[in-house]
Amino acid sequence: MLEGQASSVRTTPEAGAQVSRSPLLPLAAPAEDPVSTVIGLIYEAGMAPERWPEALGRLADLFGSAAAALHVGETGVPARITMAYGLSEEAVRGYGGCYNALDPVTPAVLAGAAWKAPATLRQIAPALERTRFFTDWMPVP
Repeated sequence: MLEGQASSVRTTPEAGAQVSRSPLLPLAAPAEDPVSTVIGLIYEAGMAPERWPEALGRLADLFGSAAAALHVGETGVPARITMAYGLSEEAVRGYGGCYNALDPVTPAVLAGAAWKAPATLRQIAPALERTRFFTDWMPVP
């Protein structure tokens, strides 16, 4: 080997043996952290809106859900769905046309209660499951 050249030969200190790896073989991919992946996709989607479907799809997968939506709104104003994964166009229109005003969850999230709210619909109080919002727009299987 010439001076200044890199080698693919590595010495294993504890064994004193030399191990060689071919530069043609790819390194094994590290285990994927699904939370970090979703966070990265959300950041990417913030810069490239065409990435939102993928980000929302991975978010839904992370929580074991069939759907995910990006809600936008100001305090005191019913939120609207700007991007959705796993929801039909009809469901999105229905939310914006009627059910956003009945939604008890999104206003709490927009008001900052997201970290105190239940993580899944299975954890929502049975009384909320009997509201028109849940029985009409968002039935629990």
